[in-house]
Amino acid sequence: MDESESARESRRDAVLASLAFVAYDEIERRFRELMNSIGGAFNEWDQRFLDFIAAHAGEPLLSGTLGGGFFFAFSARDRAGFWFLSARDGAKGKGFLTGHDAERILELARIKGLVD
Repeated sequence: MDESESARESRRDAVLASLAFVAYDEIERRFRELMNSIGGAFNEWDQRFLDFIAAHAGEPLLSGTLGGGFFFAFSARDRAGFWFLSARDGAKGKGFLTGHDAERILELARIKGLVD
């Protein structure tokens, strides 16, 4: 197994170990903590993440980590979600999941028996 395959396998294992349903308010708390750690005022881009969280207030979201401070929140119903990063080395970021990411998360959620 080469290094890239090993890294992919490690990320897959981390997601499988951590993947679980989390209430929207916990996702919002984590996101706000990230934003507070970055500093500065919330902007339009940040509001898109808060809008996504609010739109899913009535359902638990799938959440997990790849390790290294990289977390994601995902709606299985909408096949959409976002990621955020707050690493020890100071790296911080956020973005929306791609279609490929969504399919991989759904595949792992099925393996864990979290979705049909």
